[in-house]
Amino acid sequence: PPFNIWLNGSTLSGSHDQPNMIIDIYRAKLSESSASAYEWLGSTTTNSNGNFLFNISDPTVQAVSVAASDSVALKTSAFIKFNLVTSVENDSKIPTEFSLEQNYPNPFNPSTTIRYALPNESKVTITIYNLLGQQIKEIVNDIQSAGYHETIFDASNLSSGVYLYKINARDLVGEKDFS
Repeated sequence: PPFNIWLNGSTLSGSHDQPNMIIDIYRAKLSESSASAYEWLGSTTTNSNGNFLFNISDPTVQAVSVAASDSVALKTSAFIKFNLVTSVENDSKIPTEFSLEQNYPNPFNPSTTIRYALPNESKVTITIYNLLGQQIKEIVNDIQSAGYHETIFDASNLSSGVYLYKINARDLVGEKDFS
């Protein structure tokens, strides 16, 4: 796998012992100790010295997994994980508004992560539906504190297909509805 990985601002740089290697960069989970690839962010190629640069344009990316591929020999290296977050200062901030992010990875097999933010303590339900609008599963039904949250939808016992998710968050301060 690539080595000497560094982050300078939003630029990820690194090295490989071979030139002209394709370097694939994926979003990874900060909380996991091993490398994991959830969402492909893009690719770059090592130069004649084996060095590469890649701009991480999404500020919400906290960790990446990186792998190298040789298109001539048709070989791919193991993944290496690199945490982009060097401080947890922003993790303690409370969001100012409700938000729901796109699930990742998408498409997924067999599980995907759904992230959302709550400005106040709220009664939260997240429900999964099929394309016919039939409820498949309720994956969250709980009172949750203000802050950033994520949940995992495991579809390993479901058939392949397209699924939709809906979040309802009933703000417990001021009784304001978010749907």
